[in-house]
Amino acid sequence: MFADRADRGSAPRLAIVGTRDPRLPTLLSDLQRAGPTLAGLRLFEPSTPGAIDEGLRAAAGTLPFEVATDLPSALRDATVVLHLADAGTLASRRLDTRLPLELGLPAHPAFGPAGLLRACRAIPQALELAEAVATHAPHAVLLQGADPIGLVTQALHDAGRRAFGLAPEPFASRALFESLAPGAVTLRGGLLGVGGVAWLEGLDCMGAHWEAPAGTLEMPAELDGEQRLRLQHAARIGRAMPEEGWPTSQLAVYAYPKEFVELARERADAVGSTRDRPRAPAPLSEAIRAALGSLGGGALAPLHRPNDGLSEAFERDTVVLALGSLGDGPTDRPATRPKALGELLRRLERYQRLAAHAIARRGDLTAALEANPLVANEELAARLLERARTRYPDPAPALRAAA
Repeated sequence: MFADRADRGSAPRLAIVGTRDPRLPTLLSDLQRAGPTLAGLRLFEPSTPGAIDEGLRAAAGTLPFEVATDLPSALRDATVVLHLADAGTLASRRLDTRLPLELGLPAHPAFGPAGLLRACRAIPQALELAEAVATHAPHAVLLQGADPIGLVTQALHDAGRRAFGLAPEPFASRALFESLAPGAVTLRGGLLGVGGVAWLEGLDCMGAHWEAPAGTLEMPAELDGEQRLRLQHAARIGRAMPEEGWPTSQLAVYAYPKEFVELARERADAVGSTRDRPRAPAPLSEAIRAALGSLGGGALAPLHRPNDGLSEAFERDTVVLALGSLGDGPTDRPATRPKALGELLRRLERYQRLAAHAIARRGDLTAALEANPLVANEELAARLLERARTRYPDPAPALRAAA
């Protein structure tokens, strides 16, 4: 049985698969401090079953939890299964970003060519977990939290699995905009996106509509180089289309890819890194807690979820980023697709659908990669995939099948 709290009610029984994510201590600390209340919490690390880092115990404080010794016991009685396990070794994850950079392509593991390389391992892993959830926790919702979230969630949906994807990006973008504001910035209205690009209906600061300062922005010292570049360009794009809302900051990578490639190459640890690039813990924690809070239908959270007629801008079975709730709860009117981004979003939708299908069913991976707007070239796509097949120590089945 799960470690229980007295005020169970309809609170979620949460199983977390993958405990090595460096952002997990922040999540456990936030759950202990601010909720939402859990009916139970169980942790399972596939690489070291039954073991847990003492730092997680310290972060959890008085939050009760169990440590599972195998996957079936981790899943039993869960109502939400959160998947945080990164796919592959550290060496493989380094190559995910190094190989695109060698060919002059942006290298973010959440989307684009690096995301596809990581998805070749992540999608089979997620589908295997989904099969276990169906067997051992048939009433649970699977919540995908490891990159590339949108692409993996599309593959899970295509396979008929009851799954949603976390959406840390709106929270991360809000935090970047907030760094320029005199007070807390809140998301207002609808949200709509696909393939790593999303559009917010509006941002409010201290109860009033917020607009980015005109001219060159004075960047806060705590932001790193990539955050500064994303904020500068996202603010520029938002100011150019004020009537249509605000972009999340990943749009900047699609709009100015060469600048991000140059920045990544300049970073000393971008190509020859001995570690993964740190990821900010707060947006992930906010995204998870918002998703858990939506389970009872009383609140909405940003989620990667099936479109299912929510927006006419996308096919019904495309996984989109929009406001909704886990399970069968309410949804909200999405933001309107900006006219200037219509073609980009259509291309990203096509790429996401092709890539999810190609990886899950050993389809045409070259055509899928070519469809990504950051690649958009068959020869370049083929060169990247050939390098991946020869450079990964143990290429994923989808890469071997693409030979």
